[in-house]
Amino acid sequence: MNHATLLGRITRDLEPKTTSTTTILNFSLAVDRKYHKPGEEKEADFINCVAFKTTAENIAKYFHKGSRILVNGHLRTRKWEKDGNKQTSTEIVVDEFDFIDAKEWVKETSSTVKASKEMTQSTLDDTKLPFDL
Repeated sequence: MNHATLLGRITRDLEPKTTSTTTILNFSLAVDRKYHKPGEEKEADFINCVAFKTTAENIAKYFHKGSRILVNGHLRTRKWEKDGNKQTSTEIVVDEFDFIDAKEWVKETSSTVKASKEMTQSTLDDTKLPFDL
C-alpha cells in the first residue's frame, strides 16, 4: 500500500501552473520531527508535494506561505536526465487535504463569500462550528 499523510506548514508562496489540460501546484511542507533533544530547537523535514486539477486550485486559493495543512496522498518517484546527469525526486502526490487552522479558513471563506455573494451572511452565521472564533 502506498499512502502518506503529512501535517506541516507550507514553506513558500503558492504559484499554480496551468497547462492546456490541467493545473499543477508544486509546494513544500515543513514537517516537524516528533523527537528532539532537550534544549535544542525542533528539527523539521522538508517534503516536496504536488497537487493537480481542482485540488491544486483549492490549495492555492485557501492557503499561503506559513499555513498549516494536512495532506493525504501517495509517494511518487520521478527520474530524468539533465545535462547528462541522472536526477531523482520523491514527492507526495496530494489526493486530499484538510484545513488545520480553522479560524483562518473561516475568515478566508467569509471574505470570499462576501465578495462573491454565493452565500448570505445569515447562512454563514447559522453554520455550527465546533470551535470558538
